Amino acid sequence: MATEREERPPLAKVLAPLGEVVQLVLDQIRATVKTPDKVTVELGAALKGKSSIVLVSGETEATLKVTLTWENKTQG
Repeated sequence: MATEREERPPLAKVLAPLGEVVQLVLDQIRATVKTPDKVTVELGAALKGKSSIVLVSGETEATLKVTLTWENKTQG
């Protein structure tokens, strides 16, 4: 029988989908006609879990904020 510690997924496995989302966003940004001069990505994650003798439940919440900046490079 597996112990409680063995039943929990490793943190890297839980967060892996977030990395995939960030990569998708960056790929789409790179495909734009005029690539931004600066890209800022803020990523937040919350993992919540409850357990009892019979049931185990969990929630994952993620936020993603992407800021694109184009600098005005007019010659003067």
